[in-house]
Amino acid sequence: MYRIENITQLRNEISRLEKQKTEQEISLKVQISMLRDAFRPLNLLLSALSTITGIKLKENVFLKDGLFYGFSLLLQRFILRAESNAEETIYHFLDTVVDKIKSFAKQRKSSKAESDEN
Repeated sequence: MYRIENITQLRNEISRLEKQKTEQEISLKVQISMLRDAFRPLNLLLSALSTITGIKLKENVFLKDGLFYGFSLLLQRFILRAESNAEETIYHFLDTVVDKIKSFAKQRKSSKAESDEN
């Protein structure tokens, strides 16, 4: 701290201290309103549930996470259904191919056996 030597310095210091006081008052008001908001019964309940479950229950975060989770479940369900349909189609195609190969091999074997007999 420095020594004030004239009236101009005193006025400047008073002005600086008044600005500092105003800034501190604003900061205190903000902190008090945040504390008041944090200790509302609903916010206390949501905070306790959030701590216990590990799920963020703030309105915007909960809604956003819920929408993303629901959307991912729907996508997984549709993808799983599409995957099983594609799997059935592929199995059916492969069964058909294998049956044709077997029948071709059988025909070839029977025609070879007939030609050996003659």
